[in-house]
Order: sequence, then structure tokens, then C-alpha cells
Amino acid sequence: MSNENENESAVWHDALHPESVKAYGIDLLKRAEGAKLFQTGLVDWDRACDDTGGGLDDFWYVVIGGASNVGKTQLLISLAKQGLLQKFAVVVVTMEEPLEQIQRRIYAGLSDLGYHDFTYKNFSRSKAARLVETTPYVGKLAINGDLPKEDLKSIIEYLDEARDMLFGRPMIVILDNLQLVKPENGSSIASAATEVSEGLRRWAKVNRTLTFALSQVTSEALRAGRPVRCHDLWGGSSMYSNPSQVIMLDHLNAVVDDHRPWIKRLWGLVDKNRYGPKMVFLMLEANMKTGDWRCGTPDEEILWGPNPWAPPEDTRGGYGR
Repeated sequence: MSNENENESAVWHDALHPESVKAYGIDLLKRAEGAKLFQTGLVDWDRACDDTGGGLDDFWYVVIGGASNVGKTQLLISLAKQGLLQKFAVVVVTMEEPLEQIQRRIYAGLSDLGYHDFTYKNFSRSKAARLVETTPYVGKLAINGDLPKEDLKSIIEYLDEARDMLFGRPMIVILDNLQLVKPENGSSIASAATEVSEGLRRWAKVNRTLTFALSQVTSEALRAGRPVRCHDLWGGSSMYSNPSQVIMLDHLNAVVDDHRPWIKRLWGLVDKNRYGPKMVFLMLEANMKTGDWRCGTPDEEILWGPNPWAPPEDTRGGYGR
């Protein structure tokens, strides 16, 4: 009986053969000319990617995890804005935010209008004209906000469509979020999230496309009232094994500025980092008016709440540890 897979075989390379060495050198030179590392705009995060020279590489798959309403989507949109400014084509696949909300956040960051200018009450014909005049065309932003299907197979098909539509790199993919992917064959939400996470990892590697995905943490972790770690993500340890990086956002000690209520400060943690140091603490400040995020400096640490991941004897900080 013939083997259905007789034409399919693993590809092996004699990596020390002179032709392999030569091909590698040629490929590396091409990559050095064409590769484009992504800068998050958060200096401590970029520094943690020291194996790449200070940025996120094009085949990485990165998960941003945390509780609901902690700021994951806002951070993701800030990264999208950074990508556009760096001439990346940005692809957003969203199952949570409507198209108009994504546009609102992006336009607030790129134009001279503020986030609250886009409310029904505050918007006007004159502001509509200003929006067109002051929003620069900084790159392709493709948003699929009306997904007829939300399973893994369909999402990969959507990404393939976007890849073909935006042929040529650099490109960034953003998925919001893993727990909203529809389970197949009666599987659990956690199983579906794990499956799509693995699918995204493979897609990012094959297509050499930096890919971000958001993930919720389990209700058990939230009830425990402790700092969340990557093993608290829906899907458990398998969710930890897939990404190149896992960034966790703290919901316990977030603070709002007393004088500027649109400024929120919280701690982040580089909890997994396959190509650089892990357990890197990030002092994050989110500006809800502009959508911009930044890292605080050591002299500003007093403005942040206690670092939830620091050792008990050093609850105030451990900045940059």
C-alpha cells in the first residue's frame, strides 16, 4: 500500500558543509541590509532584547498578559502606532474592539486631536477637517474588525490574506485577544487559546512577522489577589512555552495621577524572554489622552506603587533588575 506522505519528508541540512556556510553568510548579509527590528518605544523593554541589538525581531511571537481593564489593549494600540511611525505595515485582527475604537486610539496619537475629541458630544465638522489635515500617512494599517468566523483556521486565513495584500516586509501582526477565539469540537476556552497561540507562533516563524497577542489571566489567579505571572495565563504552562516573550501587566498596584487623571502608572514584567534576560521590571506610564506609553526613570520611582514582583525585603522597587 502506498504511503500518502511518501512525497513529504523532513528537510535536513549539513550545516557545516562549505556551501551551507557560504549560503548562511550570504543570507546574513541580506538580512543585515533588510532586517528591521521593532522598537517598542519603551526603553527598558527594548534593552531587555539585547540579543537582537535592542528591539524585537521579525519572527518573534510576543504575548502581553494581565487582568481585564489593566491596559493591555491600550498598550497594543500604542505598539501599533510605534510600528506605523517606523514604517511597518500593521495588521490588527480584533474580536473585541470595534474598528472605530481602534481608529480613535490611533488617530488620537497621530493627529493633533485628543482622545476625548472623538466623542459624539465633542466631535464637529471643523474637527473632522482638522483630522484629515493633521493625520500623516505613515504606513499601512489594516484592521479586520468584522470577523465572520473566529476560530484558529479562519484567523490564519485572515493573516495569509493580509500578508498577500501587504506583500513585502516589515510587517507586524496584532491579535486581540486569545481567549475570544472560538473553541472547536467542544474544547475549552483554555484549549482554544493554547491552540491559537501555537498557531500564531508557527505563523510568525514561517512568515518572519513579529506577532503580538493579548491574553487574559485565570479567575483563580485574580481571586488569589497575588501578582500575576505567565503561568496564570489561560492555557497554563503551554502558553508559557510558545512565545518568544511574555510581558505581564500588574493590576494590583496601578495608580492614577492626582493632578492628571488621564495618566495611569503600573508595573510590567518581562516574565519570559527567550533571547535575553527575564524578570525585567518595567515602570509603565500610560497617557489615556494621547495613547502614548513610556517607561519611568529611576528618579521617578516614587510616583509608582510598590513593585508587586520585587522580593519582600525590597517592595519599593528593584528598578532595572
